[in-house]
Amino acid sequence: MSQTPVLPTELNIYGVSACADQARRWLAEVDSRPLDQALVLQADQVEEIDASGVQLLLALSISLEERGRALLLQQPSAPLQQALRLLGAHSLLAPAAALPPSTAQDSNPALKPAQEMAQ
Repeated sequence: MSQTPVLPTELNIYGVSACADQARRWLAEVDSRPLDQALVLQADQVEEIDASGVQLLLALSISLEERGRALLLQQPSAPLQQALRLLGAHSLLAPAAALPPSTAQDSNPALKPAQEMAQ
């Protein structure tokens, strides 16, 4: 992997299958690297994410942990940060990328159904 892999703009139920295929390729590639290297994903282009997208990122993170590696989300977008916090997966966010707690409550059309369920 010479370039940092980029997460798609839509990481939802409609596109998660294609992203899962890509995640399997990322895992295969990362297995050929030295153990101290994490999988870094550029995450600034994610505009829409739902529970299936978060589930994929969690599964990828667990698979990497089983290999003694980590998942690092580089420059996670606001919608991605909000979804991870809302769905309890904020552990995927690096501390430097954290949003203030009030930002997670902001209105985001991509998260509207999930926010309503959380109330």
